[in-house]
Amino acid sequence: MKKACMVLLGIVALLFMGEITLRYICPKLVYSGDFLIRPPLFVPDSVVNYMFIPNLDYVHPETGANYRTNKHGYLGPEFPEKSDSRFRIAILGDSWVSGNTTDEYYTVFCNELQNILNQKRFKVDILNCGIEGQNEYCSFKSIKYKVLGFEPDLILYQYALPFGTHPFTRDNYKGYLIYYELGNDSIYNSITQVIDNYIKIKPAMKLIYKSYIGKAIFKLHLKYGISSKINYYIRLTTSGSIGRFDKLEELQKEIPLDSSITMVKKLRDELNDMGIRFSMYVISENEDAFSIAKENKLPFINMGLSLIKEDGDIFKYGSHPTKQGNEKIAQKFFEILTKYNFIPEKFQPNNLDICN
Repeated sequence: MKKACMVLLGIVALLFMGEITLRYICPKLVYSGDFLIRPPLFVPDSVVNYMFIPNLDYVHPETGANYRTNKHGYLGPEFPEKSDSRFRIAILGDSWVSGNTTDEYYTVFCNELQNILNQKRFKVDILNCGIEGQNEYCSFKSIKYKVLGFEPDLILYQYALPFGTHPFTRDNYKGYLIYYELGNDSIYNSITQVIDNYIKIKPAMKLIYKSYIGKAIFKLHLKYGISSKINYYIRLTTSGSIGRFDKLEELQKEIPLDSSITMVKKLRDELNDMGIRFSMYVISENEDAFSIAKENKLPFINMGLSLIKEDGDIFKYGSHPTKQGNEKIAQKFFEILTKYNFIPEKFQPNNLDICN
């Protein structure tokens, strides 16, 4: 009996030391996801697979940050009515453009660019047509089937050649964000069954996750475990989202570069015939993109910003720009738009030095 007690005490001591070590000395060894259940945010869409629910007020459950979608299902304020006295610029891209509803703030460069233009008295409206998590081809396709309806004068498309496309949509089920293959009912039913089963053991999973040893085991299982169902449970516990998104590469299809370039040129010519200027852009340094655009005579803006800073005050590695980062992007956009005469003179300030 005494020996058993000593063994038990030894195990408890090892667990205690392991917990202290992981919590304070080696926290990088544990899974770092944060448990988050988001309210319903998305609806299926025939053009781009999914959009935000229109006219939605969303409060981040952990930070209290407020997000709003407009009547068209884009994150941010309503688009102003079309007016001949104002120039309209539609900017397309992923969550770097739209903003991301898991961030602790809603500050994107589109907002900051609008602020700069307003301060300098330009008669210009910025339409934020970015879609969180969107794939390249769907975003490109939305120009013809969505963005043209907003009557822009200039369309800026976030460079993504060759186009990649995948049949994924987003939905919500019992408060959890799920990703599944569009039109694949068996995958959808499988995922909802996992959620139903998980809800029954949710209290135990949350209790285990409070331990750093538990987090370390989660991380090991996600990397080496063979049970996809347990991996799903872990993902639900740590991120509040589930689905086939971890197998994106299995389903993603790449449209050949030549075909992608042909589609861009065709759209450019169609827009030109309608009196709408079109250009692609990249925020970060991208020599391959520049070379492809130059070789194929594609309209292209290369801002060449360095996105990573060691102190993390401008850009976060692998994440979204900070407020300062978005301000820097917006300032660079403003400089290019004015330097290369994207904005006609009639929409510029009459008696101001636009460079000040």
